[in-house]
Amino acid sequence: MRGFYRRAQCHDALGGEARPWRHENPVRRFGRPATISGNLTAMRRADLLDHLRRTHFESGDRDLAVVHAERIARFLRASGALRVVGIGSAFDRTRPFTHRSDIDLVVSGIDPGRFYAVSAEAAALTRFRLEVTPMESATPALMRVVHGEGVEL
Repeated sequence: MRGFYRRAQCHDALGGEARPWRHENPVRRFGRPATISGNLTAMRRADLLDHLRRTHFESGDRDLAVVHAERIARFLRASGALRVVGIGSAFDRTRPFTHRSDIDLVVSGIDPGRFYAVSAEAAALTRFRLEVTPMESATPALMRVVHGEGVEL
């Protein structure tokens, strides 16, 4: 290969003779990727926009996370939870709520045999990541956080 040119055996769409073709640099000026086809570029753009919508929260998203947490708490109570406490950055306004933040709930009273099924159903009720921890198996450090900064839902 010399420069950006390479000789290759290519046939045109009608089955014509072999002809040389130009091999383009995969990174164009200013670091933009070369377009292979319009559909591929559109697909990548759509995937990128979807990723950005899922991972970059806006300023009002903390309030939305709290609304989702209250809805999940109602569901957990209907599933047998006696107590639901929210902890973490979604409930503490002094801490930043970023795209890596999640909804942390500590619950008591859910039957251990159904805990994972109920947790999975609860996770389907929100677009935020959800961590549900049973109070019965919580560490002493987690229980100090629950008693110190927890919000009853």
